[in-house]
Amino acid sequence: MKWRVKNRIDYAILFVLFAVFTFIKRQYWGTSFAEPHPQKNMRAVGPALGISKQNDPLYYVQYIKVNPSVSEPGVLDTYAHIPFREVALGILLEFSPYGLHYTTRFFANGLGIALIILIYLYLKSIFNKRFALIGSAFMTVSFYINLVSFVIPQDTIMFLFLFLSLYLVNQFYLKNESYYLALAGFSAGLAFNAKYSSALIFVPIVLFSMYANEETITDYFTNSIGFYTAFVIPEILFRLWISHVPEDPILAIPAIVTLLALIPVIKNFGWLINWYRLGVEKCVNDRRLFLIASISGVALLYGVWYAAGFSKFVGPFFTTDPKLLLNPTVYSYMLFNQFKPLLGIETFIGGLLGLCVLPVSSLDRIQKYTVFSFIMATFLYWILTLKVIFFHMYYAVIFGITFGLLATVLLYEILEQASVLIEQNSVSPDAKLAMTICALFVVVVFSYGTVATSMNENFVGKDTQEAAEYLESHSSEEEMFLRQGGSYVLSVSADRKSVNPPMLENQTIKEAIRQHGFGRAMLSFNVTYIVTIGEINPNGFPNPYDTETNIQDIGELRKNIILSEVTGEERPNYITNNVEFGDKVRDSIVLEAEINGYHFYRIEANNTIE
Repeated sequence: MKWRVKNRIDYAILFVLFAVFTFIKRQYWGTSFAEPHPQKNMRAVGPALGISKQNDPLYYVQYIKVNPSVSEPGVLDTYAHIPFREVALGILLEFSPYGLHYTTRFFANGLGIALIILIYLYLKSIFNKRFALIGSAFMTVSFYINLVSFVIPQDTIMFLFLFLSLYLVNQFYLKNESYYLALAGFSAGLAFNAKYSSALIFVPIVLFSMYANEETITDYFTNSIGFYTAFVIPEILFRLWISHVPEDPILAIPAIVTLLALIPVIKNFGWLINWYRLGVEKCVNDRRLFLIASISGVALLYGVWYAAGFSKFVGPFFTTDPKLLLNPTVYSYMLFNQFKPLLGIETFIGGLLGLCVLPVSSLDRIQKYTVFSFIMATFLYWILTLKVIFFHMYYAVIFGITFGLLATVLLYEILEQASVLIEQNSVSPDAKLAMTICALFVVVVFSYGTVATSMNENFVGKDTQEAAEYLESHSSEEEMFLRQGGSYVLSVSADRKSVNPPMLENQTIKEAIRQHGFGRAMLSFNVTYIVTIGEINPNGFPNPYDTETNIQDIGELRKNIILSEVTGEERPNYITNNVEFGDKVRDSIVLEAEINGYHFYRIEANNTIE
């Protein structure tokens, strides 16, 4: 009976945490998508809107960065990743009576609650209920967790599958059932498909977790190989069939058949593990064979990396430049100017103190290894992806999780020491529960102000309703607009696709502008408006009359911007100042309306042909 009561209390506490988590964002559910980095919502909401409109879960369309020169602008014939969020949101939009913005926010919040549940289950399986509840409380009031539960970047899906994978890895060691290892690897593969950078997080955590649990080097290598065997399956299925389903829906059949065929394989994964163990034992006992196997494994990974095109994804756009990598001023700036304000002083200081307490805490070896694995993963992720973390706060979610985990260590250790005093003084055991509830209350109350302020500063977007209604009423569904600045947020609200300025570098569009002039060329592609936030900068568009591209290298540009932010130097421009082409643009547009800061310039075909 006591067990049931305690479990019900745990569930009641979780329910309260979910209510707080929802309340933090509830007042913003009806706001527009015009918050920082709105592209993340656009990339999810656009395809979902298309699915809802077409009543077709396989219909895949983007409303931003559209190429107007193709026959079906925005309609894509391949997936960029397995579209879990797009299809789920599209189906929800089909049946929801609450409108686009409210439904999207509700859906995102649901994903956030699912993430906190997985984090709770993971922490409970490694530590205990008290630790898991404290950790869940810190996640509830974490700005970063609330961020990916309000905006829905791929990071949301990535962390869902990542924590599912980590939970299953631990279940494998607790229950000694090989199919848990297979499911853990498969789930990690789904996280990787959602976002390739997830490998920088889960690889160190999984490696450390396995190292802490394994008794022999043979078991360590055997189970690691088994994990990564299952890990590659989702990406193989995606590249062979799933990614091409929008173009050829029949390819869904072999993907489904393969998944069904894998069920008995996963269920009986132990036979494959035993087969791996025989090979690993031979390699461990033969140095020459071990060396050959190691070199072959590295060569295989290297070949797959380049054959799959991951090197292009990482490249200078993603990899940290040496001038940043070895610059302590950059790390200091990010830690105190970017992370600390969003973490909140409570979690930031608590995390640093938790880091100091960790080595001498009462946690056992595996538990300490678990926390240490998150620290190492966060540090590795930071130094390797600094270029994107600096600009995109949702890349720093792992910092919110790790600092929350370290703060949990501190608070848990305080409660443990207090529990010892209670036992020594023969105080009622219910006092332990009361202390835990009080600690959770303190975490939520003291951190609520920080997360509420951060949400208000970052997610009170510009009102777009009137501007979107104007664009919708003054253009047809087939017409598009060229955006400048963040005006592309109007695309899903107005159901009109937007064109990015760099698209003027497209060879077909370049030739059309050279032959017919800017205005006539744009109208021939059904681009009828230029929409800006504030006054237009005609000189800011790429010049299609140049023989070479106007766009600077993104990686180099980001490095320069970071250094300018940290050192106070002049910030470089994204696009060169094309005065000559700017005059041609200016001659082809007429300011038609100005609504809440959005400027609508109608494109006209009255410019001189060059």
